[in-house]
Amino acid sequence: MKDRLRIIVIASSPPCSKCIACKKMAQDLVERYGERVECQILDAMDPAADAYGVLLTPTMIVGDMVVSVGRAPRPDKLEEMVRGLLQGRGQNAEV
Repeated sequence: MKDRLRIIVIASSPPCSKCIACKKMAQDLVERYGERVECQILDAMDPAADAYGVLLTPTMIVGDMVVSVGRAPRPDKLEEMVRGLLQGRGQNAEV
């Protein structure tokens, strides 16, 4: 089986409404695409989040692309991007 597509959400603690929305979008995509997608939620203060140079939360990363910073992406655009990546097509990072 191919590697799973990873969605990382870096959120504040306690989470703001945008962070909560990003977490829910990522978890919904995991439910929709099953084992093809995985979700990792990181607290902005977690040392693992430092590797991404996060300045604003939420930050959402899909695969190796930062797709949104400081806002929740549009759910339809995010799903379109995920679907495209799962089908082997590269997608623009603007969601």
